[in-house]
Amino acid sequence: MYVVAARFSETTWKEQCDYIERKKIKGCVYGAPLPIANSIPYRSPVFVLEMNFKEHRIMGVGLIINDFLMGVHHIYKDTHFNVCSYSGKYRVDREEMTREEEELMVVFDDVLFWKSKIWRIRNGLTQIPVWVRELPNFRYKEILRNMFIKRFRNDKKQCENKYLTIKVKKNRRKIEQTV
Repeated sequence: MYVVAARFSETTWKEQCDYIERKKIKGCVYGAPLPIANSIPYRSPVFVLEMNFKEHRIMGVGLIINDFLMGVHHIYKDTHFNVCSYSGKYRVDREEMTREEEELMVVFDDVLFWKSKIWRIRNGLTQIPVWVRELPNFRYKEILRNMFIKRFRNDKKQCENKYLTIKVKKNRRKIEQTV
């Protein structure tokens, strides 16, 4: 499972919201100047934390596939950020999160906005720092995965969707999670 961040200023967040509303997009769409790093395998599911730098908080979480389109979505006035676009069918707004999910977002707010100064100034969709991923007892993978499964598991298209399924290996002891 992979988690990246999309960083927004006050202007780009407004442009993002306006674009989604204007185009009637259900789910999520993100623009970036560069593709996601090669360390994340092509066509892998990726959770996107939407970092709003005006409010210093994560506004929501989107679920995309690491597969971009060039120049398709013209989201931002600064065309530099429209080079690569990623879209997904699923997004959870912060206002819709459960207590456990909100507690996770508070931790992400703290570590990504206040304790990752150099990392946070990067452009595009970049993977969260290794030291954040390796925090002891940090169950972010489980919580993010469950956030989407419980909301979207009854989606008819989800039957064909590999993002949220669980595969049980033959030995039944080890559960391999696609997300």
